[in-house]
Order: sequence, then structure tokens, then C-alpha cells
Amino acid sequence: MHETELQLRERINALESESQAADDLAAALNDLGDYLAGQGRCDGETLALYRRALELFAATGGTEQPDVANVLNNLAAVHYELGDYGESESLAGRAAAIMDGLFAQEALVADTDADTLALCQGIRRQALSQQGAARRALGRYAEAETSLLRGLALMEQHFGPDAEQTADSLNDLGVLYKYWGRYADAETVYGRAHGILEGRYGPDHAALATISYNLAGLDHARGCFDEAEPRCRRALALQEALYPDDHPLLAVTRGTLAAILDGQGRYDEAEALYRQSLAIHVARHGTEHPEVALGLNNLAAIAEARGRLAEAEALYLRAIQIRERCLGTEHPQTAICLNNLGMLYPAIGKAAQTEALFRRALDILEQAAGPDHPHTLICRAHWEAARAARTA
Repeated sequence: MHETELQLRERINALESESQAADDLAAALNDLGDYLAGQGRCDGETLALYRRALELFAATGGTEQPDVANVLNNLAAVHYELGDYGESESLAGRAAAIMDGLFAQEALVADTDADTLALCQGIRRQALSQQGAARRALGRYAEAETSLLRGLALMEQHFGPDAEQTADSLNDLGVLYKYWGRYADAETVYGRAHGILEGRYGPDHAALATISYNLAGLDHARGCFDEAEPRCRRALALQEALYPDDHPLLAVTRGTLAAILDGQGRYDEAEALYRQSLAIHVARHGTEHPEVALGLNNLAAIAEARGRLAEAEALYLRAIQIRERCLGTEHPQTAICLNNLGMLYPAIGKAAQTEALFRRALDILEQAAGPDHPHTLICRAHWEAARAARTA
């Protein structure tokens, strides 16, 4: 039975007065951090709990141990949610290095029981997963693939090809491949992950919420909105049964459903969901966060489609500013906003600025995502059309 927040806090208070209970106190602090993070609380208190747990574990058992790696993973996950992808990558890399060092000690592995080894492999997988996610968010797709393929190989080797851990690693790869524009590869690994989970749990289990959501996201990226909508609504229903209404996972899924409805031209429903999602992200992170920039970009597209062009320009510009500050000026997500603004400018009398915007966006995408990424191809077509219009 899981402890409540009150029970965890009471356990911590009791352990604070026991001088020989540092390990137990560290475990309790980490457990409370996990509880708060699970509630969507990626804030200063959550970070402080994990940091203190990390200090205690390191002081009592040294820095090269699974408990330390586990807390590093937890810290990496919080920093990722805060949009601090560089710190997330660094923390996850430290965790992976610790676990690699332990598994390199053959005698130690031979003397460890199977259950402990399985837990340690889980910590190792999470480190590589978090490292891959951070690298993907930073736009470094090839490096992310290296981390995630390694995690998949380790899970298949230790747990088998049909294990839940293997499905989790396949799902991670699918997310990367979707962002990378490798849609066929994403479909393959998502399909395999879905088959593993459905075989283990049945078609309506909450364990399928994430993969259903990701398949919907892939359909959306391909422009298959009618296929995406039922998958996304199914994922949302499964999540709504598990989480409070203001949970960040629900905000993300509602934002994706809004994008699907936007693609179908159902602007009233889409705008309401976009605003609901954005409000949760702003309340959680403030205004300077990648998820907030995404919400503003999406609302700009709605405003543009509905003829509110001045509003659309202001929203695009704000989204660009946030992405440049949070992700950098050479990030593919920044390029997408620049491309979108370039598409708007002819309609508001700023056609002279369009070609330069498309050229800047194209340079970023060619470098970060590659010349054959779907977004690169679209942006190149826009730039070529703008250049042809100027020289006509």
C-alpha cells in the first residue's frame, strides 16, 4: 500500500531524530520527492528533497551506488520537466556512468541476487532513457538515438524481447523517431511496444495510455487527423481516471488533442483545449518554459486561421522569444516558429521579411534535423516560393 503525503512527512519527521537512520531518512526523502513529482509537483521542494536524499546516500554509502544513481535519475526528470534539458542530460549521464561501472564488476554482478539485478537494470534503463529524452529535447537526435538504442539492447538482453522494460525502451525510441521525422521507424517501434503491452495487460489497461497517446501524436505528425483523434481521446480517458484535472500529463494530452482538432478545422474546440492546457503549464512553470512557447505557437495558428492576424503575430513573436531563451536560437523548435511567422507575414503586409525568416529557419533545420526531415522539406519549399516571388 502506498503511503500518503502526510504519512511520508510523518516518517521523515520521526527519522530526523534518529542519528543512525541516515539511509532510511534518505529513502523517505526520495519517496516524498517521488510522491510530489507523481502529482506534477516539479518545484523547489521536490528538488530540495531529492538533493538532500542524494547527499545522505552519498555520505553513508559512497557516490558509486544504485541509490545515488536512482536519485540522480529523479533529479534529471525534474530538471527535464522544468525545461532545463542540459542539466537533465548531465544528471542522467552521471547516473548511467555509475550503473555502467557497477555492472562492469563481474564478481559483484555474480554475487548479486536476481531481483536486485533487475532493479539495477531498471535504474540503468531510466538513466539512458532520461539522457536520450534530454538530448532529443536539445535537438541532438543522433546522440539521443545512441543512448536509447543502448538502453533497448540492455533491456532485451536482461529481461527479454517481450518484457515491459523492453516496451518502455521501444516507446522512447518512437518518440525520438517522430521528432526526427523518421515516421516509418516510429511506427515500427511503437507497434512493437503496443503489442507487448496489450499482450500483457489487455486493450483497456492504463498501461496503454502513453503508447496510445504517442501513436496519436504520430498520426497527427503525418496529417492523419481522423485516425489520431480516437487514439488521443482514448489516452486522455485512461489518464483522466488516474490523475487530477490539473496534472501536467493531462495538459500535454489535451494540447495534442487540440492540435488534432485544429487540423480538422474544429477551431472552437481546439482553442478551448489549447487555453486550458496553457493555463496549467503557466501555473506550473511560469511564462518562460518550452511548453508555454508551444501553447502560444498553437494559439497563434488558431488566431491566424480565424483571421485575427495581429493577435497571431504577437503570439508567434512571444513564442519565438521564449524558445530562443529556453532552447537556443539554433533549435529546431525555434525554427518552426520562425517558419510559421514567415507564413503569416504576407497577409499582414510584411512580405519583404518573409524570405529572410524562411532562410533562417531552413538553415537551422538543415543543421539540426537534417535535409530530409519533413519540417526541413516544408520550410525549403516556403523559402523557394518566397525567393521566386521576390525575383519574379
